[in-house]
Amino acid sequence: MSVMPDFNPDFAIASGWAAMYREAGLQVIPCYDPSEAPQAWKRPKLSSWVPLQNDLAPQFTWDRWYGPAGEHANRNNMGIITGACSGNVWVLDLDTQKTPQAAAWWDALLAVENSRLEPETVQQVTGGGGRQLLFRAPPGVVMPTNKTLIGVDVRGQAGFAVMPPSRHESGRNYAWAPGAAPWEIEIAMAPPWLIEAVMALVEDHGGAGGTPGARTADPEAAVNAFGQTVDGRETLMRNVVWRDVLELYRAAPIQPPESAWDRLCEESYLRYEAHAGGRGSITDRAAALEADGRGRTEHRRKWRAAMRRWGLKRMQDDAAKPPPGGGAETSQGSTATSQGSAETSQGSSDKAQADGASTGANSAGFKTTPPNQIPLRSAFPIDERKIPVRDWIVPGLLLRRTVSLLVAPPGSGKSLFTLQAAIMVAAQVQWGGYYPRISEKVLVINSEDDADEMARRLVLAAREMGVEQTALTGRLLVVDAPESIIIAKVDGRSKVVVRTPLIEELVETIKVNRIGVIVVDPFAETFVGDENSNSEVKWALVLWREIARRTGASLLLVHHAKKYAGGMAGDADASRGGGSIIGIVRILMTLFSMTEDEAAGMDVPEGERSNYVRLDDGKANYSKKGDPRWFEKRSYTLNNSTGIIPGDEVAVLVPWAPPGAFDGFTVHDLNRALDVIDAGLLGTDGRPSGQFFTASAAGANAERWAGRVLTRELECSEQQAKNIIRVWLKNDVLEVFDYTDPLVRKTRKGTRSVLKNRPGKAV
Repeated sequence: MSVMPDFNPDFAIASGWAAMYREAGLQVIPCYDPSEAPQAWKRPKLSSWVPLQNDLAPQFTWDRWYGPAGEHANRNNMGIITGACSGNVWVLDLDTQKTPQAAAWWDALLAVENSRLEPETVQQVTGGGGRQLLFRAPPGVVMPTNKTLIGVDVRGQAGFAVMPPSRHESGRNYAWAPGAAPWEIEIAMAPPWLIEAVMALVEDHGGAGGTPGARTADPEAAVNAFGQTVDGRETLMRNVVWRDVLELYRAAPIQPPESAWDRLCEESYLRYEAHAGGRGSITDRAAALEADGRGRTEHRRKWRAAMRRWGLKRMQDDAAKPPPGGGAETSQGSTATSQGSAETSQGSSDKAQADGASTGANSAGFKTTPPNQIPLRSAFPIDERKIPVRDWIVPGLLLRRTVSLLVAPPGSGKSLFTLQAAIMVAAQVQWGGYYPRISEKVLVINSEDDADEMARRLVLAAREMGVEQTALTGRLLVVDAPESIIIAKVDGRSKVVVRTPLIEELVETIKVNRIGVIVVDPFAETFVGDENSNSEVKWALVLWREIARRTGASLLLVHHAKKYAGGMAGDADASRGGGSIIGIVRILMTLFSMTEDEAAGMDVPEGERSNYVRLDDGKANYSKKGDPRWFEKRSYTLNNSTGIIPGDEVAVLVPWAPPGAFDGFTVHDLNRALDVIDAGLLGTDGRPSGQFFTASAAGANAERWAGRVLTRELECSEQQAKNIIRVWLKNDVLEVFDYTDPLVRKTRKGTRSVLKNRPGKAV
């Protein structure tokens, strides 16, 4: 059904077209024909325009233009002033016929936000072949007027757009798209996603019609169709917003959550308002600024636009510059940057900085208050009785408001360890040498195993640990869709890590459910980025640390080891992105499978070596490093047999104590071996040669290594012999001394026992 059924474009004359636009609530005015002003024909043919940009022209004014005897009643070239005077209508101008980037931007936006569907709104085909779509802006939203460098232009407040049936310089006429004329359909309200996209576009690609690749000094100070600067784009407001956003970025490159933007924006606005002043008889400063288009609404728009530039190159460049005057002000507006003042040259910029340094004025032109001193206090005296005890949940493993990291290669049993550690905390039972101080609710976020596999592992782990399921009901929680827990991602444009809204949901969930421990396995699947990147891993970890601090919970994150980290048990550098990680986490552990040498030294058959893993402290800021903890992987059959198909085999970790270096040997056996070592090497006649055994098996010492005595006398392996010699040297049972070798006639290192420290004699 037509909106204006009486309008017929085939028979309408110029005044009829103008009447149709006015009936639609649009501020229609005459404009030049290309023959009248070849270089500036897209401009209004009026000497005065200011009274027309906020309210619809009075009827008598319109009659003077388009009435029966109006001076422009037969002028086909006409246009509308966009913005407040036209019911907040604005125009999106897509020069897709000239600029491929315009088509690419629009197509990508529709694909992401509107299922590739064109909005149903009024639109025209320009005489040059472009497209112009008309939208209404929601109340309180002021759309900008701006020409961008990618062929997407915006006609917002006090903008001007040529309308049909105007003639283009090409000779063709402007025309409404079939079925999309203002007498056929309503002008649609712009959806929020389109407004946000346009605002971001203006900020990122804004310009005033310069050559490609060039930008005006002040993209916000756009010139409207009347050659005047649009009201509401003051340098002062822009400078204050940019300064405050830069200060946030300097404090931490991780963007604050959007839930905090309103508070931060309001704080910024109050700083701006204090220097912006009021107007005329309006005593309420905030109301006066809002009435001028320079108040909270415009400030909020600029704030959100600036926050969308987070991490982009220009923000990084501006943040790297020292603030003018040595204070909290940015270089915004005082240097000739891409966002500098349009009316400021580099020379005057330097002068402004010099003046600011001497008068206390900042780059925005208003005086600053003297900086406050940072509060200080004396560190002493200290009453140690009043120092709170560290808030350990599990000493050496889990500390409140702190991140613990478990680094392990694939197949080492890291998931088994975290699940059993969760049961240990939830039920407050001793396990693996750990002693929980308190029972806490535990949340497990495991992205690697599905729900059925988690159930298999948990039920057998609880059974092997002797924990009844009733003790864990409501105490050990899992996330239904762990793959959805993404707290950070790397922005494709800026290449910086940004938080996701899920952080706020996660914090709220932890607080409401009173969760004390969160297990995340693996950490790398909770952010979209490169886990081998030091920077990306670092900032994703910073966000997890924020969650721990805000909730008071302890976090246990699982992270992958480097590919070549096989021999790095207990080494913090074993983690991917190791350098950045070590500085953030307070507790770091490694979990590695038993090595060949360890298996040989512990008499573990090679075929069983993969069943044993060792847990080492890689970093312990708040406790001393302990000895390795060993675990054995044991397989149990789950009671889920169907009668035909046997039950599943599921592994669990069982604490395991490796045999000691002297297990299986008597004191007599050990002293007999020491006697042989003390006697030294025998000559061909079976008598002592004067040469002594060495503690090292390296190089030329291999034939005189004391370990050969042990392998022969004790019938042990070479690895066991190495372990025994290492312990004896550490405990001063063996000592290294210098002697003159009678055969080679030079000084050598020998090894002999210390009689008072021999087995059975040491006190």
